[in-house]
Amino acid sequence: MVLFSAPQIADLTGGTLQPDSGNGIVAEVAGVSIDSRTTSVGDLFVCLKGERRDGHEFIQAAAQKGAVGALITEPLPDSAGAAMPPGFFTVRVEDATQALGQLAEFHRKRFHLSTVAITGSVGKTTTKEITAAILGQQWKTLKNEGNYNNELGLPLTLFKLDHSYGACVLEMGMRGTGQIRKLAAIANPNAGIITNVGETHIELLGSVAAIAAAKRELAEAIPADGLIALNADDPNVAAMAAHTAGKIIYFGLDKDGSRRDFWAENVQPLGLGGVKFSLRGA
Repeated sequence: MVLFSAPQIADLTGGTLQPDSGNGIVAEVAGVSIDSRTTSVGDLFVCLKGERRDGHEFIQAAAQKGAVGALITEPLPDSAGAAMPPGFFTVRVEDATQALGQLAEFHRKRFHLSTVAITGSVGKTTTKEITAAILGQQWKTLKNEGNYNNELGLPLTLFKLDHSYGACVLEMGMRGTGQIRKLAAIANPNAGIITNVGETHIELLGSVAAIAAAKRELAEAIPADGLIALNADDPNVAAMAAHTAGKIIYFGLDKDGSRRDFWAENVQPLGLGGVKFSLRGA
């Protein structure tokens, strides 16, 4: 599947295309890569600056692997530009990570499918796997793999979407205020699950209340025609009901005469084999 044309990338990111579109740049991008070692033919290579290395150093390596263009934040030396294969283009932007998200947001909105976003201090990955397995019984379901749950991994996951998928399940990590809001803007979820609020990342946010506010950004992102599943056993999560426009579903470990819509009974830890339980619903 063709993801973008070179001029389209420049338009979506507000970047500068070189050579400019007036020179007939019609290169088409079939994938997106941030690692020259795994770049494939037809990819757009995104040059990210890390603590130790600068992606601009690897443009030639990416081009040799078949990349058709690169997203850059600084001009290439003349020597590097001259070494590029014919037709290779660059789009220069202010912020490569932001541009990556802009491209992923546009691509996600091409598809009308169920998109479930999951966050919480613990249990995100297990919940993602269970949710994807359930939805996978009905539709081909995309999910983020490994630690692809941040501002880089989530967009890279979304670029895999095509019309064969009927659902998408995305774990969202958080290291600060505003990050889940940004990820939700990219992913455009119509459903969400918030597992719990704990002290993970308290050294970054300062308090459990601040962590809860950051996780709450997912509830705030769910539209009126969407739904959000909240852990009724966690007061910080249950309180998020006041901050969402979506339909609310409560879950927990037992009914206990409360408002839970779904709850678990007969929970049996199985060690490395997982957990066995009975799911009940009101």
